[in-house]
Amino acid sequence: MRKLLFVINSHNINSYLFKCIERVSNEISDIYIEIFIDKDIANIEFSFPPITKFIDEKFNNLSSNPLDFTNISLLTIKPNIKVIGDFSSLSFCDYIIFESEPILDSKYKKLSKKGFLTFDSNYNFILSSILYDKKIPLRILFNDLKSTQWKIIFGVELKKEKGVINNIHKILFNFSIFLIKFLKSDNEYLYAGAFQKRENKRSKLKTHFKFVIYYIVLTFKIFSRKFSYNKLNWKIAIKENDRYIFLKQPKNSFWADPFIIKNKTGSVVFFEELKENNIGRISCLRLNEFHEVIEYKSVLDKDYHLSFPNVFFRDNTFYMIPETSQKNNLQLYKCEVFPFKWNFEKNLMEGIKLVDAIWLYYDELYWIFANKIEDFEHDNNERLYLYYSDDLFSNKWQSHIRNPIIADSSKSRNAGNFIFENNKIYRVSQKCVSSYGENLVINEILELSKFDYKENTVEEIFPHDNYVGLHTMNSSKDLKVFDFLIKE
Repeated sequence: MRKLLFVINSHNINSYLFKCIERVSNEISDIYIEIFIDKDIANIEFSFPPITKFIDEKFNNLSSNPLDFTNISLLTIKPNIKVIGDFSSLSFCDYIIFESEPILDSKYKKLSKKGFLTFDSNYNFILSSILYDKKIPLRILFNDLKSTQWKIIFGVELKKEKGVINNIHKILFNFSIFLIKFLKSDNEYLYAGAFQKRENKRSKLKTHFKFVIYYIVLTFKIFSRKFSYNKLNWKIAIKENDRYIFLKQPKNSFWADPFIIKNKTGSVVFFEELKENNIGRISCLRLNEFHEVIEYKSVLDKDYHLSFPNVFFRDNTFYMIPETSQKNNLQLYKCEVFPFKWNFEKNLMEGIKLVDAIWLYYDELYWIFANKIEDFEHDNNERLYLYYSDDLFSNKWQSHIRNPIIADSSKSRNAGNFIFENNKIYRVSQKCVSSYGENLVINEILELSKFDYKENTVEEIFPHDNYVGLHTMNSSKDLKVFDFLIKE
């Protein structure tokens, strides 16, 4: 059994740290956690000007504050977590994880087998990345018990948000996700710069000037957004013989995430239709051979959001896996009368918010690829998760050991079903760096197993003329269907 010791400042800890301990307890099997309160360990504190808080709130994508406090008594109900009151009662453990970077004390060295870990929450380093770099760094620091120096043992680069506070909060909440990934990696240092020293050579005066300019630009964006009268809507197009044929949609309609089934008399397109209350439903179009709409109906309409209607044919029946993250589950529907009558079949997963799920049968296993929304955020475009099972219609799916298998907003979010071509498999994704659904990205799958996943980007597909975004591509026989974003 693996053992961890968390050294914290008090019984009330920041919610991001609470989530770290909770997730390790829940998601790593065969783990025992001890918690020790050491008042000499400082907790993380940030101080922000009121105007900074006001501006950042306008761009906030998080549902809670990682610096709020939670009492550790809520953790002690778990059988594999114990709060130790006396230092002499602490067990010998694999890692000791400190709430903040401590002044190294020899008394802890005799308790650790592998060394000390802590989270890099240095304000100056984070601020420097926000102002100067394209991405923000999340870094776990390591001390090998042999020196007083802390080095980076694991890290990822995250998409920058708008606002210094929003970026710091994002890093803090993501620590729980990537601490799990590190601990599951079995000491494989997944970060290319593992063990490197931290350096920040930027001058304070220049950084202060950049900070002021940064917030002036954000203020301008707030006013620009308030007085902008353009509405963005998605439009569906069929591609045949290198020619785009846009469907005749009602003006100001929002039709997205199309999936197409071609048949003898034409084709059927399933898609997300946004209602006036900004909740999506699944609608369906029957098209003739000239791609003209001959029938149009809503097929799934609930009091929660539905999108990405992944329709497929299996065992002589059509099934659908739509996006139902607002219900905290992944639902499966079965078609009773094609294409308009569908019945709920079962939940494939529960207690989880997955978006844009696609599945693949490979190496005698079924694999589901999806983005996962955590309870601290409203959406997620930069972390791709992988699950596997020996039965597509099972409700028992195993999380991949490398989850999230990709942490990159330029290609994490799915954008349609897989492409099978020349004995190769390609995953279609979308770029979401500057905005959601900028363009499509085609990725060749190089390795897929229970222990690893690798892919390589081979192509990008950009929006059609006069359109500003593209985020879905699916195909059936010789037809392809896309959705394009336009300002109306």
